[in-house]
Amino acid sequence: MWFTKCFQLFLISNAVAAAPCVRGNHASAELRSRFIGRCLEFQANTVFNVSCEEPKRNCIDIWEKFSRGFAFTDPCNVKNDAFRDYIMATHHYVPKDKAMFWGGVYNLAHRYSNKGQSRVTLEDTMPGYVADGLSFCGDNSTSDGIARENIICPSTYLTSNCSSTVSSVFWTSASINESRHLSCVTILCIVTPLYAILFRYFRMYEVPNLTKGTVTKAMVYIVGESPISKGSLCNSESISELKTHLAEKDIAFACEENPREVVYILCGDNPGADVCSSIWVTSTSSRSKLNYYVLLYIAFCIYFQNLVLN
Repeated sequence: MWFTKCFQLFLISNAVAAAPCVRGNHASAELRSRFIGRCLEFQANTVFNVSCEEPKRNCIDIWEKFSRGFAFTDPCNVKNDAFRDYIMATHHYVPKDKAMFWGGVYNLAHRYSNKGQSRVTLEDTMPGYVADGLSFCGDNSTSDGIARENIICPSTYLTSNCSSTVSSVFWTSASINESRHLSCVTILCIVTPLYAILFRYFRMYEVPNLTKGTVTKAMVYIVGESPISKGSLCNSESISELKTHLAEKDIAFACEENPREVVYILCGDNPGADVCSSIWVTSTSSRSKLNYYVLLYIAFCIYFQNLVLN
């Protein structure tokens, strides 16, 4: 059993194909209405039910703080503290030992988190919930300074010409805030060419903001489409670098490959993966052994009964 204060890391290898690199998306239609609707929905329906602990947040006020972070602003030149007021207005308690970061595996991460009931992703908290899946940026040509759906807003992918996008600043700010208030963290990343980028982001923003002495143990789970030889990825250079950075925070470290609890979810979507065949074989073998002992027991009972009758 893990310490009460812990840190868990899930690495998902190429069992889940990486999404193509998207440089931007059209601004979401009816952004204000959708945002406020989600704000109200979060407070009414989520497992956290913020209103149980404190008065309901004013969703119109929260929208104003959110939109001020990017309205009338160059979408590629957003200040790092642009969403500070919004983050402060939406921050709330996350249950201990429930938090989970992820990267590159949105669907798997959120199936595992189960809408905050099993684990809590950033998108399960209020700061992320209301903005999840929305595309937004500034536009000086509109009356409110907010881009309409005919405008493409830059994604979190950064380039030399777009080094501080609305999306990257927003999600980095929300992620840093979450890191500062956690006692247990779970990370899902993807082992592809993006692997190094994801870990660099984690080392730059999440690890430095984990509170020393609060997070005490790190557990790495690595899952791959093909069965992994024991210790191969747990001993990789990237994992070793991560271990070093965590050690600087006095965070203990362990690593496990192909944990069943994650592989079962993975195989639900991709049953043909090689790693799934090993599970089916194991399960079939276990059932076969059980059936053998059941039949042996029945045979013994019949034999004993015949002895008594004779």
